[in-house]
Amino acid sequence: MTPTPRDSRRRSTKPEKAADGNVSSAPAGPPTHASTPEPANRPLEPIVRVLASAGTGKTHALSTRLIRLLADGAEIDDIFAATFARKAAGEILARVLQRLAAAADPSTPAETSTLAAAIDRSTADALFFRDLLVRVTANVDRLAVGTLDSFFVTCADAARFELGLPPAWSIGTEADLAN
Repeated sequence: MTPTPRDSRRRSTKPEKAADGNVSSAPAGPPTHASTPEPANRPLEPIVRVLASAGTGKTHALSTRLIRLLADGAEIDDIFAATFARKAAGEILARVLQRLAAAADPSTPAETSTLAAAIDRSTADALFFRDLLVRVTANVDRLAVGTLDSFFVTCADAARFELGLPPAWSIGTEADLAN
Protein backbone atom coordinates (compact mmCIF):
# COMPACT_ATOMS: atom_id res chain seq x y z
CA MET A 1 0.00 0.00 0.00
CA THR A 2 1.40 3.37 -0.99
CA PRO A 3 1.40 5.89 1.87
CA THR A 4 -0.91 8.83 1.37
CA PRO A 5 -0.15 12.33 2.62
CA ARG A 6 -2.49 11.61 5.53
CA ASP A 7 -0.55 8.44 6.39
CA SER A 8 2.73 10.33 6.30
CA ARG A 9 1.47 12.75 8.97
CA ARG A 10 0.83 9.98 11.44
CA ARG A 11 3.10 9.68 14.38
CA SER A 12 5.20 6.60 14.88
CA THR A 13 3.91 4.17 17.51
CA LYS A 14 7.17 2.23 17.63
CA PRO A 15 9.06 2.42 20.93
CA GLU A 16 11.74 5.09 20.77
CA LYS A 17 15.04 5.13 22.62
CA ALA A 18 15.69 8.35 24.50
CA ALA A 19 19.12 9.93 24.96
CA ASP A 20 19.32 8.40 28.46
CA GLY A 21 18.79 4.90 27.00
CA ASN A 22 15.23 4.49 28.30
CA VAL A 23 12.63 3.16 25.89
CA SER A 24 9.36 5.03 25.53
CA SER A 25 6.30 3.77 23.68
CA ALA A 26 4.61 7.17 23.77
CA PRO A 27 4.04 8.59 20.28
CA ALA A 28 5.81 11.79 19.44
CA GLY A 29 3.28 14.61 19.68
CA PRO A 30 3.30 17.99 18.00
CA PRO A 31 6.08 20.32 19.08
CA THR A 32 5.04 22.64 21.89
CA HIS A 33 6.72 24.85 24.47
CA ALA A 34 9.27 23.54 26.98
CA SER A 35 6.82 23.11 29.86
CA THR A 36 4.57 20.66 28.01
CA PRO A 37 3.31 18.14 30.57
CA GLU A 38 3.82 14.45 29.97
CA PRO A 39 0.88 12.54 28.44
CA ALA A 40 -1.78 11.41 30.88
CA ASN A 41 -1.16 8.21 32.80
CA ARG A 42 -4.61 6.73 32.19
CA PRO A 43 -5.02 5.28 28.70
CA LEU A 44 -8.24 6.17 26.89
CA GLU A 45 -10.50 3.64 25.24
CA PRO A 46 -10.43 4.12 21.45
CA ILE A 47 -14.22 4.42 21.15
CA VAL A 48 -16.66 5.66 23.77
CA ARG A 49 -20.43 5.86 23.62
CA VAL A 50 -22.10 8.34 25.97
CA LEU A 51 -25.77 7.67 26.69
CA ALA A 52 -27.52 9.95 29.15
CA SER A 53 -30.59 12.09 29.64
CA ALA A 54 -30.69 15.81 28.97
CA GLY A 55 -28.78 17.96 31.43
CA THR A 56 -26.54 15.19 32.76
CA GLY A 57 -23.21 16.49 31.42
CA LYS A 58 -22.79 14.77 28.05
CA THR A 59 -21.42 17.91 26.39
CA HIS A 60 -18.98 18.43 29.26
CA ALA A 61 -17.83 14.79 29.13
CA LEU A 62 -17.39 14.83 25.35
CA SER A 63 -15.57 18.17 25.30
CA THR A 64 -13.24 16.90 28.04
CA ARG A 65 -12.50 13.77 26.03
CA LEU A 66 -11.82 15.74 22.85
CA ILE A 67 -9.48 18.11 24.69
CA ARG A 68 -7.66 15.18 26.28
CA LEU A 69 -7.19 13.43 22.93
CA LEU A 70 -5.82 16.63 21.43
CA ALA A 71 -3.58 17.26 24.44
CA ASP A 72 -2.20 13.73 24.11
CA GLY A 73 -1.15 14.57 20.54
CA ALA A 74 -3.98 13.01 18.53
CA GLU A 75 -4.18 14.27 14.97
CA ILE A 76 -7.23 16.46 14.43
CA ASP A 77 -8.13 14.43 11.33
CA ASP A 78 -8.29 11.26 13.44
CA ILE A 79 -11.00 12.53 15.79
CA PHE A 80 -14.69 11.97 15.12
CA ALA A 81 -17.50 12.90 17.50
CA ALA A 82 -21.10 12.33 16.47
CA THR A 83 -24.44 13.17 17.98
CA PHE A 84 -28.03 13.13 16.78
CA ALA A 85 -28.72 16.86 16.67
CA ARG A 86 -26.92 19.69 14.87
CA LYS A 87 -27.40 21.89 17.91
CA ALA A 88 -25.60 19.37 20.14
CA ALA A 89 -22.71 19.05 17.67
CA GLY A 90 -22.30 22.82 17.65
CA GLU A 91 -22.44 22.93 21.44
CA ILE A 92 -19.70 20.30 21.75
CA LEU A 93 -17.36 22.21 19.46
CA ALA A 94 -18.19 25.52 21.13
CA ARG A 95 -17.54 24.03 24.56
CA VAL A 96 -14.13 22.70 23.47
CA LEU A 97 -13.16 26.17 22.27
CA GLN A 98 -14.63 27.94 25.33
CA ARG A 99 -12.87 25.64 27.81
CA LEU A 100 -9.54 25.90 26.01
CA ALA A 101 -9.82 29.70 25.84
CA ALA A 102 -10.64 29.95 29.53
CA ALA A 103 -7.77 27.63 30.49
CA ALA A 104 -5.38 29.54 28.20
CA ASP A 105 -6.11 32.84 29.94
CA PRO A 106 -3.40 33.51 32.54
CA SER A 107 -5.88 35.62 34.54
CA THR A 108 -8.08 32.55 35.22
CA PRO A 109 -5.79 30.06 37.01
CA ALA A 110 -8.78 28.19 38.45
CA GLU A 111 -10.02 27.38 34.93
CA THR A 112 -6.51 26.27 33.96
CA SER A 113 -6.10 23.92 36.93
CA THR A 114 -9.66 22.58 36.60
CA LEU A 115 -9.16 21.63 32.94
CA ALA A 116 -5.66 20.29 33.64
CA ALA A 117 -7.09 17.97 36.30
CA ALA A 118 -10.00 16.95 34.05
CA ILE A 119 -7.63 15.77 31.31
CA ASP A 120 -5.28 14.12 33.84
CA ARG A 121 -2.43 16.61 33.30
CA SER A 122 -1.94 18.34 36.61
CA THR A 123 1.12 20.26 35.38
CA ALA A 124 -0.55 21.77 32.30
CA ASP A 125 -0.38 25.55 32.43
CA ALA A 126 -2.04 28.43 30.57
CA LEU A 127 0.70 28.41 27.93
CA PHE A 128 0.08 24.72 27.22
CA PHE A 129 -3.64 25.39 26.72
CA ARG A 130 -2.89 28.46 24.59
CA ASP A 131 -0.74 26.33 22.27
CA LEU A 132 -3.50 23.73 22.12
CA LEU A 133 -6.13 26.41 21.41
CA VAL A 134 -4.01 27.80 18.57
CA ARG A 135 -3.62 24.30 17.10
CA VAL A 136 -7.36 23.62 17.30
CA THR A 137 -8.51 26.97 15.93
CA ALA A 138 -6.02 26.76 13.05
CA ASN A 139 -7.57 23.42 12.07
CA VAL A 140 -11.14 23.78 13.32
CA ASP A 141 -12.51 23.04 9.85
CA ARG A 142 -10.89 19.58 10.04
CA LEU A 143 -12.26 18.69 13.49
CA ALA A 144 -15.11 16.26 12.79
CA VAL A 145 -17.86 17.04 15.25
CA GLY A 146 -21.22 16.49 13.59
CA THR A 147 -24.39 14.49 13.35
CA LEU A 148 -24.71 10.82 12.51
CA ASP A 149 -26.73 11.85 9.45
CA SER A 150 -23.89 14.04 8.17
CA PHE A 151 -21.44 11.18 8.70
CA PHE A 152 -23.59 8.77 6.67
CA VAL A 153 -24.10 11.36 3.92
CA THR A 154 -20.32 11.80 3.70
CA CYS A 155 -19.83 8.03 3.48
CA ALA A 156 -22.53 7.61 0.84
CA ASP A 157 -21.21 10.55 -1.15
CA ALA A 158 -17.69 9.07 -1.11
CA ALA A 159 -19.12 5.87 -2.62
CA ARG A 160 -21.69 7.63 -4.82
CA PHE A 161 -20.56 5.97 -8.06
CA GLU A 162 -20.38 2.50 -6.55
CA LEU A 163 -23.84 2.96 -5.03
CA GLY A 164 -25.29 4.32 -8.27
CA LEU A 165 -26.42 7.60 -6.72
CA PRO A 166 -27.17 10.54 -9.04
CA PRO A 167 -24.88 13.62 -8.92
CA ALA A 168 -27.37 15.81 -7.02
CA TRP A 169 -28.65 13.18 -4.59
CA SER A 170 -29.82 14.08 -1.08
CA ILE A 171 -31.47 12.39 1.85
CA GLY A 172 -35.22 12.61 1.66
CA THR A 173 -37.41 14.19 4.30
CA GLU A 174 -40.80 13.18 5.67
CA ALA A 175 -42.36 15.63 3.20
CA ASP A 176 -40.54 13.91 0.30
CA LEU A 177 -42.00 10.58 1.36
CA ALA A 178 -45.52 12.03 1.40
CA ASN A 179 -45.21 13.13 -2.26
